[in-house]
Amino acid sequence: MKKTRNLFISLIMVFMAWNGSIAQDQPAMANQELTEMMKFVGYWEGPATQLLNGQKYSFTYYINFKIVADGNGLIMSEWYTHPELGMLDGYNLIGYNANDKQIHWFSIDNFDSAHEHLGTWLTPDHFFMEAHETVNGKSMIEKINMVMKTANQIEFSSVSTIDGIESNRIEAVFNRNIK
Repeated sequence: MKKTRNLFISLIMVFMAWNGSIAQDQPAMANQELTEMMKFVGYWEGPATQLLNGQKYSFTYYINFKIVADGNGLIMSEWYTHPELGMLDGYNLIGYNANDKQIHWFSIDNFDSAHEHLGTWLTPDHFFMEAHETVNGKSMIEKINMVMKTANQIEFSSVSTIDGIESNRIEAVFNRNIK
């Protein structure tokens, strides 16, 4: 009886240790993903072009990433002004979901856009994300690539398609503004 009780207690201790190691693994994975995202922290600006409805527009694009939620996410503001396009005023909330192991990036702006992107690091220097939604009954897909060329330079591209036909393309080279 005593041996059975000791065996039972030993099994419980092994299970608790094993269960604890699983719980510890998830924050480590989240920290890995968040560490990668922290490369973006700071104020960035750079030349950008937008191809929209066959017209090409050039402007200076600004983005600013800040750490939020005790280091568990980022908030990004983005803006530009163009005489024909108007003024973009956008905000993004970015975080890692340990359940699906993806970065969730929710965007909203004053151009009537609000949607969620799901993203992942393809390489340590290449972040990719994608959004899917329906626009006027048609499938819209936005694909965004952000490539860290150096610690202080990002090559950015965003390509949107509607039913497989390109509808919008933005390309920029952001440089970290160190003040």
